[in-house]
Order: sequence, then structure tokens, then C-alpha cells
Amino acid sequence: MFKNLTIGKKIAFGFALVLILTAIMSFAGVFQISAVDNGVQDIENVHMPLIIVLRTTDAASYAQYLHLSEYAANEKKSDLEAFAERSKEALEALTNAEEIIAKDKELAAMGWRDAINQVSNEYGAYSANCQKLIAILQDTAKNEEMIKAGAYSVHASFEPFMEKLDAFIAKNEEEANRVTENCASVANSAKMMLISIGAASIIIGTILAFFISRGVIRALKRIITSLTEGSQQVASASGQVSSASQSLAEGATEQAAGLEETSSSLEEMSSMTKQNADNAQQANTLASEARKAANEGTEAMNRMSSAIKDIQKSSDETAKIIKVIDEIAFQTNLLALNAAVEAARAGEAGKGFAVVAEEVRNLAMRSAEAAKNTANMIEESVKNSKNGVDIATEVGKVLEEIVQGIGKTTDLVGEIAAASSEQAQGIDQVNTAVAQMDKVTQQNAANAEESASASEELSAQAEQMNSIVQELVNLVGGASVNNQQNSFREKAHQSASKQTHKLTSFDHTIHSSRVFA
Repeated sequence: MFKNLTIGKKIAFGFALVLILTAIMSFAGVFQISAVDNGVQDIENVHMPLIIVLRTTDAASYAQYLHLSEYAANEKKSDLEAFAERSKEALEALTNAEEIIAKDKELAAMGWRDAINQVSNEYGAYSANCQKLIAILQDTAKNEEMIKAGAYSVHASFEPFMEKLDAFIAKNEEEANRVTENCASVANSAKMMLISIGAASIIIGTILAFFISRGVIRALKRIITSLTEGSQQVASASGQVSSASQSLAEGATEQAAGLEETSSSLEEMSSMTKQNADNAQQANTLASEARKAANEGTEAMNRMSSAIKDIQKSSDETAKIIKVIDEIAFQTNLLALNAAVEAARAGEAGKGFAVVAEEVRNLAMRSAEAAKNTANMIEESVKNSKNGVDIATEVGKVLEEIVQGIGKTTDLVGEIAAASSEQAQGIDQVNTAVAQMDKVTQQNAANAEESASASEELSAQAEQMNSIVQELVNLVGGASVNNQQNSFREKAHQSASKQTHKLTSFDHTIHSSRVFA
């Protein structure tokens, strides 16, 4: 049960037991000392004063008897005065003895008051006989018989008084000796009891101190071992945190560099994409304009085909009706002029048509001239008209294909422009995300540096814990615990030194990453 108590309760139990034994010893000592003090007080306040006053009464009474005898023999006044003084002294001493006994209830209960009253009565009888003898001696009619009778009465009363007084003095001395012996016995008993209780207190206190100190030392040794292991684990954990911070900072640095390069590449891509989008937009505009021009050329070609067909019909009619050749030639000339105008409007696409229109005009003019000259020329003109119709048809087909190709090209260029615009927006978003990632990377680098600083602080706290444990070891004074503590401290110090060296070598890298950012 004692082993299961806490250190505080063990110490409290030990001190409480020692205090209880000390209190018992103190109370017993106080009780015995009180008994001795009562005896001493009894001797000091009762028996010693009684001895003094009774001895004074004895001496004064005896002196009184001597002075009275001298006065009876010589009748000197000085002897009478000395007798009176001794009588007064003896009476006062007896009165003091009565007062001392009256104050002590224990002596009064033991019959001491009656005994002192008997002594006082005997003294009263003795004093009365003395006064009678003095009266006889002072009487002028005295004779020898009267003096002898008075002296005999004095002597007869003096002897019983002295016997009573001596008996009372002996009784008082006997009681004083008994009280003294009782005090000595109580003192010896108190001394033996105090020695016994003191020895028991010392033995019990020593045993309790041994077991309590052994239990406390064992508990402190376990605590020291646990603290040492904990400090070693803290140092190891701080090393691991430092290593993790180092790896995190290295990764953050490499990531920051990669993000920086990625950001530069994305900015270039964004610029090129925007330029492509602008070019695609311009190409789309040009394609739309080309498509519009091709549509207009197709319409002009359709009109030209209709005109050529009309020319063919007119040529057929010219072949039949020569009279109207001039009119037809004139109209053909007009149509050729219109075709030239439309070919000029068509631009590059209408160059061929313009050539054809010019040829048609020339043909009309030659047809007119030929119509005036010969019918054979009219037939040639009809043939040429047919050729013109065929060529116009072929040119119309080519222009239709050109229009379709331009339409498809316009659609593709539009899609390219839209895709380039969307790509530019996506690259802008990616660039923004990369900027945020770069910011987060820089924050990670800063956090890694703070983690490294925290690990160094943790290592310092582990060293401080080791110092505290060393103080406990010095307090306990255990050599084995001290050796074990030194071993743990050496291992923790080596681990902390390695991690501190790693942190020191990598501090420049962390700061470089922050500067690069």
C-alpha cells in the first residue's frame, strides 16, 4: 500500500509520523515537567518557607528561653528586651506557618492545619508561663519559691512545645524529601520516556527517510530516464522537421525556377497567340472582301453569258437577216463596252473577261464590216460567238468554284480567328494561374524557412530540457543515471548537430529562392 502512494503523500506521511512522535514526546515531556514543576513549586512555596519559619520559630523560642533564664538570674532589662524581640519573632514565624498551610488545600486536607494549631497552642501555653514568670520577677513581693514555681512552669511548657515543633519540623522535612524524591523519580521517568520516544522517533524517521528517499530517487530516476528519452525524441523530431523543411525548400526553389521559366514561355505564347488572332482576324476580313468580289464577278459572268447568248441569237438572225447586221453589230459593240466595264469592276478576276469583251467588241466591229462585205464573215462571226459562249460558260464555272473556295476559306479563317481568340484567353488564364502558383511557391519557401527556424528553436529547447534533467541528476546523485543521461545527451547532441549543419548549409538556398522570386 505504501508503494502505491504518491511522492507527496509519502513525504507527508513520513513528516506526519515524525511530527506525531515529536508531539507525543512533547506532550509527555510537558506532562512530566508539569509534575516536576508542581513538586518544585510545592517545595519552593510551601515546604521551604515552612522549614524557614519553623526553624526561625525554633531558634527564636530557644533564644527566648535563654534570655528569660538570664533575666531570671540577673534581672537585666536588656535580657527582657531581647526576650520580647524573640517572642515577637517566634509569634510572627508561627503566624506565617499557619498562613502557608492555610493556603495549601492539600496540606490542609492532610491534617497539617491541626498539627500547626497544636504547635501554636503549645507555644501559647509556653508564652503565657513566660509572662507569668516575668510578672513574678518584677513583683517586689517575690520569693524564691515563687520564682522556682514560675520557672518550673516555663520549663514544663517549653519541653512539650519544642517536642511538637520538632515533630512538625521533622514531618515537614519528611514531606519535602518525599516531594523531592517524587520529582526526581518523575524527572527520571520523563528522561527515560523522552529518550525512548526520541530513539523511536530517530529509528522510525531513519527508516521512513530511507524508504521515502529510495522511492523518491527511484521515481526521479524513472522521470529522468523518461525526460532524457523525450529530449532525445524531441531532438530527433526537430532533425526530421529540419530535413523535411530542407526538402520542402529545395522543392519550392526548383518549382519557383520552373514556374518562372513557364511564366516567361507563357507570356511569349500569349503574345504570339494574340498576334495570330489579329492576323487571323485581318485574313478573315480580306477573305470576306474577296468572297464579296467573287460573288460580284460571278454575277457579272452570268450577265456576260446572257449577253453572249443574246449575241449568238443575234448572229443567227444576222446570218438569216443581213439587213440588221449593222444594228446587231452596234448593239454587240455596246454589250462589249458594258462587259468591259463589268470586267474592270471585277478586277483581277475579270481580266480574262475583259479580254474576251474586247475580242467580242472587235468581233462585232469586224462583223459589221464583214456584214457589209460578205456573208462569209457573218458565218465566221456566228462561229466566234459560239466559241465565246463556251468560253463564258467555262469562265462562269471557274468563277463559281472560286466563289465556293473563297467561302470555305472565309469560314476556316473565321474559325481560326475564334480559336485564336479563345486560345489567347486560355493562355491569359494559365498565366494568371502560374502567377498564383509562383506566389504560393514563394510562400512555401518562406514557410520552409520558418519551419527550419522552428526546428532550431525546438533543438534549443531540447538542450534546455537536457540541462534541467542534468540538474535533477545532480540533485538525485545517481551515478548510473548520470552515465545514462550523458549517453542520451551525446546521441541527441550528435543528431541536433547534424541537422543544424544541414540547416546552415541550406539557408543560402532558401534565401536565393526568395530573391529569385
